[in-house]
Amino acid sequence: MSVFSTPLVRYLAIRMGCIDQPGQRKVHAEPTPRLGGVAFALAMAAVTLIVLVALACGGVNRGIVSYLVGAFLLVMLGAADDARRLGWKVKLAGMLVVISLVVFGGDVAIRQIGTYGTLGRINLGLWGIPFTYLCVIGVTNAINLIDGLNGLAGGTSLVALVFMGVAAYLSGDPTLACLCLGLAGSVGGFLIYNFPRGRIFMGDS
Repeated sequence: MSVFSTPLVRYLAIRMGCIDQPGQRKVHAEPTPRLGGVAFALAMAAVTLIVLVALACGGVNRGIVSYLVGAFLLVMLGAADDARRLGWKVKLAGMLVVISLVVFGGDVAIRQIGTYGTLGRINLGLWGIPFTYLCVIGVTNAINLIDGLNGLAGGTSLVALVFMGVAAYLSGDPTLACLCLGLAGSVGGFLIYNFPRGRIFMGDS
């Protein structure tokens, strides 16, 4: 689905004027449409539908539902930035709202950061919530910042998602594995148009 949706989004981006122009701090030499994130978000919608139907059979999972709603809102925020270039304050405020939705609406937070030798398991306690905010903002902006070379952000995300999907499956979490591997496939379809020649960029979306 990503392979088919990306050319459509590219066409819409050109019609809407969502174009990244070349410049001194840019690597590309030709005007290139943004909004690539919308393309694999559309493809991911199919996986999301399957996951939601499966979850409905066993009861509603607040964490997954809040994550999916938050992801949709972030894609829309990013698309708005691709189209009109929102200021950093607006984007940060939007991210804080989305993270709050996931943390408090879905009861999702990083409670502990693993086991380290004689130190044992390190539990974060009340620091888990601010640490979660820091991690989501950090990772989201890190991926956005490396979206400067063709295939770099998408390739990094693809590798990370595959390993997270495998780890989730091995740890007995098929829902998370489905979401990770589905998103990996969506990003993979996008990469066909982004690497080695960037016919469309991922953009903030």
